Amino acid sequence: MKTTMVQGSKIRVSSIARVRVMDFFNSTVRFHTEYSKYQNGSSNNKLVLISKDVPSDKARLVRMLKKWIPAENPWKAAKEMTGRRDMRLGYELRFFPLYSDAEFGQRYLSKMAKEGRGISNDEFGRYALEYDLDLGGVGPNSFKTKDIWFDGLYSFNLTYNGNLAAFLSFVPTKGGIRIIQIQGVKQGKDENKLKNLKWERALIAYACDWARGWEMEKVEILPSEKNRWVMNNYVSLEPMRMIYDVSAKRSGFKKNGEGIWEKILADE
Repeated sequence: MKTTMVQGSKIRVSSIARVRVMDFFNSTVRFHTEYSKYQNGSSNNKLVLISKDVPSDKARLVRMLKKWIPAENPWKAAKEMTGRRDMRLGYELRFFPLYSDAEFGQRYLSKMAKEGRGISNDEFGRYALEYDLDLGGVGPNSFKTKDIWFDGLYSFNLTYNGNLAAFLSFVPTKGGIRIIQIQGVKQGKDENKLKNLKWERALIAYACDWARGWEMEKVEILPSEKNRWVMNNYVSLEPMRMIYDVSAKRSGFKKNGEGIWEKILADE
């Protein structure tokens, strides 16, 4: 069974479940998960309804998503990522910003604290992960956050007390996903909240687990020298090496024949 986090609530779905957003009433997002087979392999269909109250800004987000026409067909993207027709993944990609993981800090960042830096469980609870989408067009292109440019179509946003601290964006590639952007964000009064954390590796680990949960073959990371901002001389190469290349190598990635960092998930 795969666990998907939706607004901090765990939804358990089988590998053949199909998730779709059915309706929206009074700031409530209702998700119907239809099982063609259920845990024991029975052919009897079972329907599970999970609803979650959401704030008004999320309600507006739902309405926006229903009207939004994706730049890339999400079901086509799902097929490219998995090599099969996966309606369930297609629906998640279509409504990507509705998903989140409130336990990211405790489940991922807690394993990535720098040695000798004591951070309490309560503090890790202040970190969470929000899924986001590239709106396209010119200028800031995030569905959820102001003044942010995503290079990739999909993004995992690391937040602290609800404020964006860093993000990882990716695009579909044959058999998996390719991470093309890993970036910290200036945080004002919370400026140092990432200083004692290997946050880049935590985001990479999450992306790998997300891809593994959808039974993808691999995850790739674009190396620093192929980053478009480096190639266009907007940023220098050396700091990007630490963010991309060192993080990739320490996360178990190896360069393939095209010079792209790659992790074959079946090898783990």
